[in-house]
Amino acid sequence: LKTILSRAINLRVLVLRKNQITFKDVGHILDPLSTHRRLHVLDLSSNNFGPNIALPLAHFVRLVSKSLRALCLRGCYIRDLGVKLLCKPVTHGRAMHTLDLASNDITDSGAKLLAEALNTLNAPCLERLDLSRNKIGSKGMSHLAVPLKLIRLPLRWLDLSYNTFGGGQGLLDFMKSIKQNRAVEWLGMSYCKVVSRDFQKKIQYRPPSLHDAPELEGLRSIASMLRENTALIRLDLRGNGITRRVQRILDDAL
Repeated sequence: LKTILSRAINLRVLVLRKNQITFKDVGHILDPLSTHRRLHVLDLSSNNFGPNIALPLAHFVRLVSKSLRALCLRGCYIRDLGVKLLCKPVTHGRAMHTLDLASNDITDSGAKLLAEALNTLNAPCLERLDLSRNKIGSKGMSHLAVPLKLIRLPLRWLDLSYNTFGGGQGLLDFMKSIKQNRAVEWLGMSYCKVVSRDFQKKIQYRPPSLHDAPELEGLRSIASMLRENTALIRLDLRGNGITRRVQRILDDAL
């Protein structure tokens, strides 16, 4: 493969997803590509590299920062350590348009590292960010809320589906930022436990009351955002336990 890639001087897109590439094989792929420095899209999704992939990949991203537009690492399990090594070169990339970090076991710590990088390094071209199917909780959402207040961040597509943040303070902070944001047009938050299962059982046979205000605060923050945000085109809230009894909160906003 190294010999083939070394001759592919005009290669722009390389998709190697769902293979059995190991960390030891990565050098044979990245070395010739970094020599050409013309690659636009690199997809290494669903190769179980682990965090070790991040160091050589970070070096590669720095070398091709003027050409690389999309980096897909879905299901590579880079975890928080991988985010720590990758976040600065990725967000500093002059051409980086799409970053897919779904299914990587990223927690609140990784979300904080990524948010800090977005906040300080601008990510001047980043328009698509996929953080779905990770382990980002309420604290991670509070961290991610900070860079979304920046006018200069061009992020239009953000997927946070299948995380565990629920309807707590993190969601409230995040919705405050989205309320002010004028760039995000597509926001995915499906299956994020906005309405908890315990609360769903509680109101199964009765309508929500004033005593239920804390449990519904997250949903109210979403409704408040919808009333004021003029940029959002699509909001995905599937699988969040929004029953007919609590749907009125969103109906009032719309």
